[in-house]
Amino acid sequence: MNFKQFLFLAALCLPFSLLAQASKVQKESVEVSDIKFSTIKKNDVAGAGGNMVRCEVVLFSKTGDPENPKSKWVRNVEVEIMVAYEDMKSGGGKKGKYQFMRSKAKVFAIEKMKKTSVVFYIPWESYSVYGITGDPYMYKVSLSAGGNDIPLTAENLKNRISKNVKSMKDLEALEEKIGSSSSTNDGVFKPLNECAYNIQSYEYNSSKQSVPTYMQTR
Repeated sequence: MNFKQFLFLAALCLPFSLLAQASKVQKESVEVSDIKFSTIKKNDVAGAGGNMVRCEVVLFSKTGDPENPKSKWVRNVEVEIMVAYEDMKSGGGKKGKYQFMRSKAKVFAIEKMKKTSVVFYIPWESYSVYGITGDPYMYKVSLSAGGNDIPLTAENLKNRISKNVKSMKDLEALEEKIGSSSSTNDGVFKPLNECAYNIQSYEYNSSKQSVPTYMQTR
C-alpha cells in the first residue's frame, strides 16, 4: 500500500472508526469473506426469458454471538448491497449512463466458523433492458447482526466496497444516486426469498452448501 492509498483509507474510514468506538464494537461478529457477481445463462433456469445476474455475498463469523460466547450462531444477520451498473444499451460509462439498484436480505442465523452465502438476483428483463453483465462498476455492502450495525473500518473496507470507489466523494455519490433512483429500479434487485420460484428452485438445486433461512425485512 502506497502513501496515497493509506491517506485515502484513513480519510474514508475515520467517521466509521469513530462510530465503532462510540458503539464500543471491539470485534466484528460477522464479516464479508467474499463477494461474487456472475451471469446465469437463460438455458440454466426453467422459464427464464434471458440471462440473469447473480450476486453472492459470502459471510463468515469468527467470534459467534458476542452476547453469548457459548453460542455457535449469530442471529438476525442483515445484508444490504448497493450497486451501480453501466447501462450498456444507452452508451455505458463513456456516456455517463449507469443504473443504480439496492437490495436487502435478512437471514435467521449464520453458524460460527462456517461460510454462509446470501444470494441476490437481477432478473432477465433488466439484464435485457440495460445490457448489464458480471461485476458492477461500483458497489457497497452494509452489514448488521442482532440489530447492531457493523461499520466500515480500515480492516473490512476492501471486502465491502469496490475498487472503483476511490474517495469519500465517490461513496457519497453512490449513496445519493441510489436514493434518487429508487423509483426507477425499486424492487428489481431481489434477495433469494423474493425471487420467482424458478430462480429459487435453481439456487436450491445447484447449491453445494446449506442455504440459510431468509426472513422478511422491514
